[in-house]
Amino acid sequence: GHIVKRSVKFIISYIVLLVVLAGIIQAYSHFSGALVQTEVLKYQTMEIADNVDCYFARDEIVHVAPSGGQINYYMNDGTKIRKGSAVLAISNSSKKSSDEERGKYDDIMKRLLAANTTTNSLTSDINGCVSYYIDGYENYFNPANLKSLKYDEVSKLNIKIENLTRKDCLTGEPLFKTVRDSGWYIIAWVKPESIGNYEVGNPVSVDFRGSDITATVDSIAEDGQMWQVILKTNRYYKDFADKRRVHVKIVTQEYEGIKIKNSSIVNEGGKAGVYIKNKNGDILFRPIKINMSDGEYSIVEAGRFIDENGKEVLTVEVYDDMLKEPKKGQEKKEGEK
Repeated sequence: GHIVKRSVKFIISYIVLLVVLAGIIQAYSHFSGALVQTEVLKYQTMEIADNVDCYFARDEIVHVAPSGGQINYYMNDGTKIRKGSAVLAISNSSKKSSDEERGKYDDIMKRLLAANTTTNSLTSDINGCVSYYIDGYENYFNPANLKSLKYDEVSKLNIKIENLTRKDCLTGEPLFKTVRDSGWYIIAWVKPESIGNYEVGNPVSVDFRGSDITATVDSIAEDGQMWQVILKTNRYYKDFADKRRVHVKIVTQEYEGIKIKNSSIVNEGGKAGVYIKNKNGDILFRPIKINMSDGEYSIVEAGRFIDENGKEVLTVEVYDDMLKEPKKGQEKKEGEK
């Protein structure tokens, strides 16, 4: 009886062991499938861009008070004006000013008077817009003068923008500026490794954190360790007349397609491609056509492409399951070991 019991025990433990082993094997094969990490391919946009401080340059004239008194404003900041329009009026007041008030705009006026970019007319000499923000660099960043500006000097400027709106003024103080809005310039400096993306006459997109405008590359020039890039635009940007230095993203190229991490790309028989896992769990090699690449990612053609021999090649599709970290020769079909 003992022997039968022992053999039953043995058979039971054997079956349990088999079940456990089968479980482990299944879990392992499932797990090894899961070890093949995949990523669902998506259609995305990729850009080549420079994040830089840029400076606005406009055709602008600062209007200075011909007499002291109370200010009566006719228009808001940014209002479009026609040549000959009055921007404000000054009514005489007997108010005597303190010396402290008197000196408020000295630094700005010193720079402006040296440059002779002021007028004491209260009407506009141009078609454009009115702005109540000045910094005294209105002539320094004169469009005609831009090419001579040097990075070492400009990057050290202490630019403070002054809001000129107030109740009253003294003779000779700045009141407003008029800005020609038919076209304006953006000057920036980029690193040597980026300059190849700029070509005179080509369009670029300038992104001001959310709103962007199109501009044209007007000139490029080497400037010490940097390259000076001047852009020209006639597009409207809400702060174009008020701001001077703005941090922007200049997008020189933009590509659309399927975005793939470069570490997922393999070379099979001289062809660049990726491995795709299909619905049956087969792993298939798909050749790819790279349209652009930065150090980390590439944008590739979707669906099909024509190879160098003029043949149509099937490539990756949106929603394909791609192996993230492939090893060479990983292609395996159903039923293969």
